[in-house]
Amino acid sequence: MLYISEKIFGKWNKNEYIVLSKLGEGGIGAVYKVKGSTGNIRALKISRDISSITREFDMMNKLKSIKHIPRAYEVDDYEKDGEVFYFFIMDYIEGYSIKDLIKHKDMKVKEIIGIGIILLNLLEIIYRIGYVYADIKPENIMLDKKKKRISFIDFGGVILKGQGIREYTPAYSMISWGIERNYDSITSLNFSIAMIITSMLLKKEFNPLIHNLEQVIWHIKHLVIDEELKKILIKALKCEIIHTDILKDKLKKAFKKTSSSLKAISKSSTKIKSYRKPEAIDAFFFFSMGLLLIVVIIGLNIYF
Repeated sequence: MLYISEKIFGKWNKNEYIVLSKLGEGGIGAVYKVKGSTGNIRALKISRDISSITREFDMMNKLKSIKHIPRAYEVDDYEKDGEVFYFFIMDYIEGYSIKDLIKHKDMKVKEIIGIGIILLNLLEIIYRIGYVYADIKPENIMLDKKKKRISFIDFGGVILKGQGIREYTPAYSMISWGIERNYDSITSLNFSIAMIITSMLLKKEFNPLIHNLEQVIWHIKHLVIDEELKKILIKALKCEIIHTDILKDKLKKAFKKTSSSLKAISKSSTKIKSYRKPEAIDAFFFFSMGLLLIVVIIGLNIYF
């Protein structure tokens, strides 16, 4: 869609941006790291779909009181080769996604539980002001290296409470796993966070088109971790935890019981493919102080 060093000139606001790199691409559009005329580094999300761009921009502004939500600055048009594209500018987050951590880093169990608790707190705050962050997935969750906090980066799937889901990722949505129960947004959020914690523990993402829930649970049971933590995750994945506070309290107890040095090890003879790349480990070592800070914050019960 855009190329490196391309200059983007907004039709209405007249602001200019230079494309530095591509950050990602989805079904609706793409995201780029850009540099503004004043030298500020931002993220630019661009699409042919004006309704998706304006809706996401508006949603970010509705959630702007939450400090873990990136700031959205402006929305504008850009004409290229006779075609009109729509974009908005938001904060660029320097750091790593949860997907990066699953692929490249051996995390401590305590760190993983801590991240789960922070995510539940953030989702709870969004819910309290009337919205549901429905499209929870590892690539939408960033660990901000500069600000030492967790942020969401995609808001196309945020809906009003009681509204039907517009966007979701099958691996992290209870809808896709054949769970026979009425849809409930809180139970679904608990499921999603439990699946993200499970993916971080096992360093593997599961696909409901290939795996079934019993296979996921089997892998959890074969982890060398606290038995209570296993029970918590299994109950959440079976959609038997219907309140966020219940899941959060159980995770806090597991956090306090877990050794700071414990890593998740499977006692199963079935090997799970590792995606770890040696060249990426050094980058995450640089980020370890940020993860440590997160753990300390959780330990002191200071969340936001």
